[in-house]
Amino acid sequence: MAAEDESLYSGANDDSDPGMATMRIQQRILQLKNDRDKRTEAVLQESNIAFDKLRNRVVAYEAERRNKESKYCAAHLKALTDATNRREDIEARMLSLVKKMSSSTKELEDMMLKGYLGREEDVKKSRDQKST
Repeated sequence: MAAEDESLYSGANDDSDPGMATMRIQQRILQLKNDRDKRTEAVLQESNIAFDKLRNRVVAYEAERRNKESKYCAAHLKALTDATNRREDIEARMLSLVKKMSSSTKELEDMMLKGYLGREEDVKKSRDQKST
C-alpha cells in the first residue's frame, strides 16, 4: 500500500495529465472513506455485542436478585406462619387447661358447698336435739 501511496502522490507516471492524478486522488479518498466506514462499522458491531452482553448480565443479575429476594420473603413468611401456628396451638392448650382448671374448681366448690350444707344440717339437728 505504501508503494501505491507513493505512486499516487509522486506524479512520476503522469506529469502531463492532471485529470488522471485528480481521479486517482479521489479514488484514494473514497478508498480511505470506505476503510474508515468499515472500521467504524466493526467498532459499532463490537460495541453492540459488548452492550448486549452487558444487558444480558444485568438482566441475569436482576433475575437472581429477585429470586433471592423472593426466597428471603418466602422464608420469612414461612417463619411467620409457623410462629402463628405455634401461637394458636399454645392458645388452644391454654384454653384447654383453663377449662380443666375451671371444671376442677367448680367441682371443688360444689363439694365444699355440699360439705357446708351438710354441716349446716348437722348443726340444726344438734340444736334441735339440745332444745328438746
